[in-house]
Amino acid sequence: MEIKSEIPPLSISTKFKTILSDEITKAGIDTNTIKNYVIINFSDPVHTSDDEGYHPVEVMVSPMGAILYITEFGYANQELVKDLDFDFKLNLFHQRGQDCSMNDGVRLFRIFQSNFCEHYENGVFKVVATSF
Repeated sequence: MEIKSEIPPLSISTKFKTILSDEITKAGIDTNTIKNYVIINFSDPVHTSDDEGYHPVEVMVSPMGAILYITEFGYANQELVKDLDFDFKLNLFHQRGQDCSMNDGVRLFRIFQSNFCEHYENGVFKVVATSF
């Protein structure tokens, strides 16, 4: 599946697109006949509310390869909550309970992508991709 790379005002890096495409392929999801959405969950098996670890990330991709959202979760008072949320359908950026315009998240999105790709390449995530 070809992942769309431009979602103004944000730009999806080649590395990030490749990770998503590769994980969809590894999951055995037939991208030639896909008519459903795909959700890819990246989680650190040792990350808990008591122990440090890498924050879980969830990405939803449309049948046409458009990223609908990217959400990073973190713990707040023993509860897993949205820490960062880039909602491309609504063109909103959400950080720790506050909604902002996507323009406000451009710099942070670049940092997020870079860190995420590095963590992925270091093998810290267990990945599950499902279509529905």
